[in-house]
Amino acid sequence: MSLARQEGVAEGHQLSEEFERSHFAGLSEKTVRGHRSYLNNLKTFFANCTLDKITVEMVETYRDQRRQQLAKCRPNDRTRL
Repeated sequence: MSLARQEGVAEGHQLSEEFERSHFAGLSEKTVRGHRSYLNNLKTFFANCTLDKITVEMVETYRDQRRQQLAKCRPNDRTRL
């Protein structure tokens, strides 16, 4: 991975960390766990993508995969879809 690409990936991780620091304060532990789970799924899916390379199509693919995962885990719970 090139240095510029590594810096772009690091920038994405820094944004995530800053989001956590600025938005998680004062939230309930259950809410924080939910947000962290969501962020971890995002980080896993977009692992080595720099922010400038993430496309609408990639975001839609991520959304669709998450919906399918939720449907498998909760076949009778459509409220989260």
